[in-house]
Amino acid sequence: METENTGVRFRKRDGIAGIALGLIIGVLLPFILGRIDKTLPLQQYYPVFFPVLCFSGLYIASLLGKWVPVLFQIGKFGVVGVTNFVVDTAAFHFFIVLSGVAVSRELFVLIALPITTWTLFKVFSFIAANAHSFFWNKFWTFEQKGTEQAKKEYAGFFIISIVGLLINSGAFSIVFAFRPEGGSEAVWGTIGVAVGSFVGLFWNFVGYKFFVFKK
Repeated sequence: METENTGVRFRKRDGIAGIALGLIIGVLLPFILGRIDKTLPLQQYYPVFFPVLCFSGLYIASLLGKWVPVLFQIGKFGVVGVTNFVVDTAAFHFFIVLSGVAVSRELFVLIALPITTWTLFKVFSFIAANAHSFFWNKFWTFEQKGTEQAKKEYAGFFIISIVGLLINSGAFSIVFAFRPEGGSEAVWGTIGVAVGSFVGLFWNFVGYKFFVFKK
């Protein structure tokens, strides 16, 4: 299955990547929902639904890319970004489970913002998601297959990611600090992860495309 115009093609590996990323989402999302005591309709079918959704979305993006080629790349970046959010959130809750501590503890205050144990878990989860992001964006989204520039790419990726980490973790801390009184820490921690992830999305795309993986 291929769509081609000005170099835009939907290749077999794009379909496989879409299915793989959708499967990651479908498997981890029920775990996240369980952690915040939420249940969504038909969530037992997510491991099937999301691979189909990602595959279909990528194919549509490739069709749109016939007119605006960058849209297919944005589509791939978007699928990786959504998967990163799920990996980030799942890792965040995994570290909480691993710690055996169900509530956050304040460690210190930085510029009027309380830094808690959950802020550290957010940093760790970001690092895990960032490694996932580097792999998919380098070899698939921006198609940088060579390894001879890997050190240079990694250095640039690291710098962009550190800024992204500050944006991501800062947004998380703001949301978590201003949660409603009596609000569930698990729920608002998850909301904070979501806000942090999406605030950094635009920064990451521009940084990766024009500075790290530019051709």
